[in-house]
Amino acid sequence: EQQTVPSYVAATERICDQAMVTLNKSGDTPNGNALGEEELEALTRAMGSLKSVVANYAVSKQATTRPRGPQKGARR
Repeated sequence: EQQTVPSYVAATERICDQAMVTLNKSGDTPNGNALGEEELEALTRAMGSLKSVVANYAVSKQATTRPRGPQKGARR
């Protein structure tokens, strides 16, 4: 059974990835990155956590959604 990824999960992935690219590029200055290593690590963990929360929500929502119609192997 093939399952599709909900659009909000894919959008969250794209937004977080793009935010990290933007932060990494915009932080570069002649003296180094405007953000310290700790800040970049914290932002990376936060983006990872956000993606994980959204993905877990999608999985839990899918598990609680009951399919309609007769189930395979169900008695009538």
